[in-house]
Amino acid sequence: KEIFSMVDNISLDGIPEYKSFFEEQEKYEQIHVHLQDMRYKAKTDSCDITKIFGKRSYSAIIETVGEESGSTPFFPIGTDTFLPVKNEEPTWDKKLMVVGRKGKIESLKLSVYEGKNMKFSCSFPRSELGPDDADWLQFTAEDSTNNMELNFRVRIASKPIVSKSDFESIYNDTNLAYEEIELKDDATGLQSDSALLQAFRHKSGSKKAILWILGKNDGFMHSHVFYRLLNESKFDLYVLNYRYSARCLRKGWVEDPHFNSHCRAGDHDVYKNEIAKALKTIQTTKKYEKTVGYAHSTGAPIFFNYLIETGDDGFDGFIFNSPFLDFAGGMNEFAADVVSTLAKYKVLSMDFNPAPTIPPEVKGKCKYKGNQQELVLSAWAAKLFSEYYFDTGTRPVYVVPLTAGYMRGAEVVQEKIRARLAKKDPITLKPFVMLTSRSDDVLDSEGMRVLIDAIGTARTEIELGDNAHDNFLSHDERDTDLAIDLIKVWMKRYNFY
Repeated sequence: KEIFSMVDNISLDGIPEYKSFFEEQEKYEQIHVHLQDMRYKAKTDSCDITKIFGKRSYSAIIETVGEESGSTPFFPIGTDTFLPVKNEEPTWDKKLMVVGRKGKIESLKLSVYEGKNMKFSCSFPRSELGPDDADWLQFTAEDSTNNMELNFRVRIASKPIVSKSDFESIYNDTNLAYEEIELKDDATGLQSDSALLQAFRHKSGSKKAILWILGKNDGFMHSHVFYRLLNESKFDLYVLNYRYSARCLRKGWVEDPHFNSHCRAGDHDVYKNEIAKALKTIQTTKKYEKTVGYAHSTGAPIFFNYLIETGDDGFDGFIFNSPFLDFAGGMNEFAADVVSTLAKYKVLSMDFNPAPTIPPEVKGKCKYKGNQQELVLSAWAAKLFSEYYFDTGTRPVYVVPLTAGYMRGAEVVQEKIRARLAKKDPITLKPFVMLTSRSDDVLDSEGMRVLIDAIGTARTEIELGDNAHDNFLSHDERDTDLAIDLIKVWMKRYNFY
């Protein structure tokens, strides 16, 4: 039986804001905001200045108000930003979430900016935001100065979607046999180069298997997916924690916490042996009728590289959840190209990473227990934790920088995929499904849809509107269930269920 403690490898005692949030989560609530649009209350016949100066760009910030709400500049769980929309009457139609202490949030503030200048701001008392755990409540705020009105919805969630007991359920299920298998690197023999395969096998009746490959800074915290999608049809589940990821750190195989999901070789070929060994473990367990491959985010290029270099034997189909196929253009892609190139020519070490700035309030107080490395916790990961429980040995709650090796490895695979697309040479002819979301706050769903054509012709593409980067870990339980159920429909269509 697995014993889980939320903070099992990080020292938080010196920072009350961190300690309270992660150890007293029942005292916190989530405020979800659906920002719809901003419209003129009455049209005028005056000159359209957009024809002269171009369309204006509007962004918006939501924030909880209250000195004891739990949100601070170094731990901004109570604030988030709706990205700019370029239109005289902007339509966002996006959903975000902020977190705060129950009974300590005085109000919710929403501010609209035109460029860097605040155009309009409004606040609503917490008592007017609706009852706990109800559906969306509609609001309209009037901006008399600009003759406009802002339309948005709010809902309150007082409890997580997946609790600690839900998270632990798959480990405590008496119908399952749980095993952890070390996959060693035969070439180096180094402990740090080992991968960990988690096996959740039905004690009787299983006829199918799924190999689940994690994303960057990811971990298996998906018991709800197993029981809604895989348990009924008796899938045995195998989760690949590839080297330097997730539970490899919990095992103590990786000393530096900033190396989570690091690719020290700068080449995804190092993962081929891990996938091959995982597949061999699956095949020697029993003769399964069907074996499906699953990958999320960074797990996808790791898997794609294996399929390109080794082939798709051993798999009958694939599920890709927000696959990392593109750096999304702009400065992100430019920076990745520069760092990747410098690493390629050994100007930069593959271990190079821009360590996060440690705020003064945190300095010397939040450390990794393994090597006393100073850490700063991630508000993004904290918000995820407030909805879907996980422990710090499953995935990091701290800010993890991108290493040069990580960027180099991903870019090499993306170049291989673009080359196959140019030659119209599919990577597999077996059926696969790609699940993406227009609300992905990590990757660009448009870039995924372009390069996925290179993977194969027997593809099904599903684009959702409101789901998170991991479609199975969305802010609204109904969106999570929708993603799972759509994959179930696909699995039934292709006889995987």
